[in-house]
Amino acid sequence: MRIYSKSVIILIFLLFSLMIKVGNGNAEEINSKNYYEYTIRTQDDLDKLVIDDKLVKGDILFDLSEDVVFPRNKEYILDKPLKWYFSPNKNARTINFNYSKIKIKSSGYFNWYLKEDMNLSYKNLTITGSVSNEKYDFGGFNAMLLKVKNSKFQNLTFNQALAKGSHIFDLSNCSFNTFDKIGVYGYGVQNEDDIKSIESKSKDLLKEPLHDLFAEAIQFDIGASDGAFGTGDKLISKVLFFEDVENDKYGITNNIEVKNSMFLPYVGKNGDDKLVISKYGSSIGSHTGYDINNIIILDNVFQNIIYPLNKPATGFEKIYYPIHFLKPSKNIELRNNVFIATKGVEIIDGIINYD
Repeated sequence: MRIYSKSVIILIFLLFSLMIKVGNGNAEEINSKNYYEYTIRTQDDLDKLVIDDKLVKGDILFDLSEDVVFPRNKEYILDKPLKWYFSPNKNARTINFNYSKIKIKSSGYFNWYLKEDMNLSYKNLTITGSVSNEKYDFGGFNAMLLKVKNSKFQNLTFNQALAKGSHIFDLSNCSFNTFDKIGVYGYGVQNEDDIKSIESKSKDLLKEPLHDLFAEAIQFDIGASDGAFGTGDKLISKVLFFEDVENDKYGITNNIEVKNSMFLPYVGKNGDDKLVISKYGSSIGSHTGYDINNIIILDNVFQNIIYPLNKPATGFEKIYYPIHFLKPSKNIELRNNVFIATKGVEIIDGIINYD
């Protein structure tokens, strides 16, 4: 019998351990910075995660070399935080969720991270969350886009997934992106009691406008690294995926189109399978950064946007309008949008008009 030295045995053990970690394919990959568990490059990678029931069990990097299609009409339950990262792509690629349904329980949340020249299309997905006035983020969905260009978001539905004070899509220094047939139904602030509890934190809703009351489902933001996506682990500097992006903190979001979309209340089951009555829709626009430009917003419907004032707004008060931008934003084209039952406002295509 051949006897190996202790050092050789240790070396063999380490090599064997490495082989187990690497695995046999691209779908399961231990990356050096340990911020995602799996990589999807091909349809085979996606199919393997589906077969192994791992699609919502670990964080994923989408680094596509071809279009991918999810199984049709499949439902996934998300009961813990999940993060998906989408790499830039030189070629136009499509992620067809194929009418998948993802339910986010109140113990989880679902974040997307996108950067730079994406050339990606995302379509045909329904996400149902469990957001409430009691929690920030948990139960919700948030896509953070940094310097993203040339992406299309189509036929995406979000039920009770907009967390209090958060956003569904947060665009930081982005350009040439299209949002078509987006449905955002409900908000974490669900009723009059929720509003009163928030208003009690402000002495003056005009001098101290509360983001929890006007949080945009789609926010057009600048590139501010100290707050574009929020605080804590949402800071751009804290997200490893963004560390190689040459970001301009004064970079302006421009050339964005939002069309054929709905921002409405929600009545139905949430991600916890509980019946909720969420009375309010959500706004879109920007409350940070000047010169947001070349924005087209057309053929959308807004209903019951939270409006805490008892009179039509003037000047800075328009931050509470369903559509709001800071002056001197320019080339903001608003056409054929419908506004339903927004308290106290007759003309509610709102562009904040102050210097």
